Amino acid sequence: MGKLIQSIWTQLWLTGVVCLVLLALYTSLGRQLIPLIETKKADIEQALSLQLGVNVSMTALEGDWFWFSQIGRASCRERV
Repeated sequence: MGKLIQSIWTQLWLTGVVCLVLLALYTSLGRQLIPLIETKKADIEQALSLQLGVNVSMTALEGDWFWFSQIGRASCRERV
């Protein structure tokens, strides 16, 4: 019975460590890469223009990070 409990404890411990390492990798890569969304502004404008059928022009495109979520903000000009 003691070996079973020790085996289960070891598996839980290893699973927790692997999850923690994966979470750290996810956040570190996300924090480094999300600001690079600004380099894709022209591609996003083109894709939106094709999908919406109107000319889309963004004044600013920025990426940020809040807790474990990526945030993308786009500022667009309105044409009247």
